[in-house]
Amino acid sequence: MKVVRKNVSGVLFIVISLIAIVQFEVKGQVVETEYPKGFRLGITAEGNIAPAMSVMPTGNSQSSLKAFPAMGGEIGLEFSYYFAKYFGVQIGLDFGSRMQYRLKRFDASGNMQDKLQHQVGLWDFTIPVKMVFHYPVSKSVLLYSAVGINMRDIFHSPQDQDKIVRHSYGGLTGGHYGPLYIEMIEPIKFSVDMQLNVGMCYKFPYNDMIRGSVAANFAFRDKIRGFYQFRYEGNTGGVLNYRHNHIGLEIAYIHCFKTKEQRVKRLIMKSGK
Repeated sequence: MKVVRKNVSGVLFIVISLIAIVQFEVKGQVVETEYPKGFRLGITAEGNIAPAMSVMPTGNSQSSLKAFPAMGGEIGLEFSYYFAKYFGVQIGLDFGSRMQYRLKRFDASGNMQDKLQHQVGLWDFTIPVKMVFHYPVSKSVLLYSAVGINMRDIFHSPQDQDKIVRHSYGGLTGGHYGPLYIEMIEPIKFSVDMQLNVGMCYKFPYNDMIRGSVAANFAFRDKIRGFYQFRYEGNTGGVLNYRHNHIGLEIAYIHCFKTKEQRVKRLIMKSGK
C-alpha cells in the first residue's frame, strides 16, 4: 500500500506540474497551431516499477520471506488516427514484462541471505487500445492524455492454460531440496487491464512529435498465485499472490502523415515562390 500511495502522489505531482507549465505557456493568449486530422505511426519505450508481491505467512517459521518492488519495461509500435482536431484512437503492439517480482529471504536474526535474492520478469506481447487527446498550449507543445485497455495473454494456445513456475534456492538447479522452495501457477488466459497516460508532446517544424508521459497499468485480477516453503523448518511457509499493476515513464517518437490539405497547402506555397 505504501508503494501505491507513493505512486499516486507522484502522478498528482506530475499533473500539477503540467498545469503550471500550461499556465506559463499560454499566458492568457489564445494558442493557434496546425494540428489536423490524420494518421500517426510511433515507436514507444517504457520503463516501469511494480509494487511488491503479496506474501502471507501461514505458519510460524524462523526464516521469513519478504517481497520488494521490481522493475520492468516494454517496447512497441503504435498506430493512431485522429478523427477530430484533438481526439483520436490508438492501437499498438508491445513486447515487455507481463510479470515482475523481487523476493528476499531473511534468517531468524533478520540477516538477509544474499544467495536467495531473486527477480523475475516473464515477457509477452500485448495489444493496447486507447482513446487519445491532444491539446495545444503553444505552437510546438501539446498536452497528451490517453485511456483504454491492454489485452494480454492472447498469443497462447488453448492447451497452455497454466504455467508452473518453480524456484529452489540453495539446492541443486531445478531441484526441490534447497532451504527455500517456491511454486507458483500463472494462469495463461486472455485478460484485459486498464491503462492511463498523462504527459506532453513536442511538435517539430516538420510535423513529427516526441512524447513523454506517465503510464499506469491497473490489473483486474491476480496474475499468479502460489506458495513457498522453508524446507529445513518443517516445510512451514505461506502463500503468494501477484497482480500486474505498475507505473512508469513512456517515451515515444511519432511520425505524422501529411493530410491532403497539408499537401495542397505545401504545393501552393512552393508555387508562390
